[in-house]
Amino acid sequence: MITADPGWQLASQRLEDIVPILARLDAFIPSEVELHALVPDAAPADALAVISERCRGVVAVKMGPQGALIWDRVTRTAIAVPPQRVEACDPTGAGDSFCGGFLAGLVETGDPVQAARFGAVSAAGVVCSFGAAGALPADQATARATLQKEPNICR
Repeated sequence: MITADPGWQLASQRLEDIVPILARLDAFIPSEVELHALVPDAAPADALAVISERCRGVVAVKMGPQGALIWDRVTRTAIAVPPQRVEACDPTGAGDSFCGGFLAGLVETGDPVQAARFGAVSAAGVVCSFGAAGALPADQATARATLQKEPNICR
């Protein structure tokens, strides 16, 4: 499974220039800033729709404390996945942690919305302490218990 969090390297390119990369991905997960750089002057959901036409895999956008949006190809709408509510101390590593959790969730469940929930749980664990040290060791039992709770997903 191949996912991409584009960073400034891809976001500084024109969307049409990265189509060969998008065509190979199982998931493309830019931040809101990166998404806006690729599809200027479009609301996040509209930008996801544009990118989904060029990407064979899941298209999602990380929106920091607002959670994530996942593009649903069937309904042609964006699904909002809220963040886990925690007392955040430092956002360092939250986006990367989200992407790691997203990948794990996509591999385990095959469901992009569930994958985003995995990502939200992963990111929440990182922002609760300063620096990246809070990411390890991962407490899988707590993460699994959090995932069992009813999500507040907006479809």
